Amino acid sequence: MEKKSLRKEIRARAELLSYEYKSCASKEIQKRLIESSAFKTADKIFIYVATEKEPDTSLIISEALKCGKKVFVPKCIDKGIMIPVKIDEETKFSEGFMGIREPLIYNKNLPVPDIDLAVIPCVSANKNGNRLGHGGGFYDIFLSENKMTKICLCFNELLHDDIPTDEKDIQMDTVITEKEVFYCK
Repeated sequence: MEKKSLRKEIRARAELLSYEYKSCASKEIQKRLIESSAFKTADKIFIYVATEKEPDTSLIISEALKCGKKVFVPKCIDKGIMIPVKIDEETKFSEGFMGIREPLIYNKNLPVPDIDLAVIPCVSANKNGNRLGHGGGFYDIFLSENKMTKICLCFNELLHDDIPTDEKDIQMDTVITEKEVFYCK
């Protein structure tokens, strides 16, 4: 219940963030990630397709594709289960689970590739790499089954010092906001 009430509190704060703030902050967050050694050295990147409430990822995706990196985005195929789907500039998207844009065409029988870098969304996070997700458990399940560098993107205004965690929660290696980069491990 603690996570639910914190999620509600942070989402209420998020509603008050202006479009201008989110746009400027998203640009800075994306710039910080693209300039990171984790991004520069990664060959295969797993990254979320942002909703209007999350830090944007479109510049990261286009830069990764431009650099010849293999880019994978999540596709929810069952309760708590998502798979990485390889995309390119021609990939068509449709609205999927919880209104998230997902690849229209995918093959759920392909093996999960060895991903170097995962870029993870959150409702909130803290400077220690604890993240409050959206509540479906998709990322924690996926990350527990796959070893990779994990970076969470969070608006600085939505950071929260006390993120409740349990044994299923996966700690992030890095949290990036528009103001700072927190190396957590």
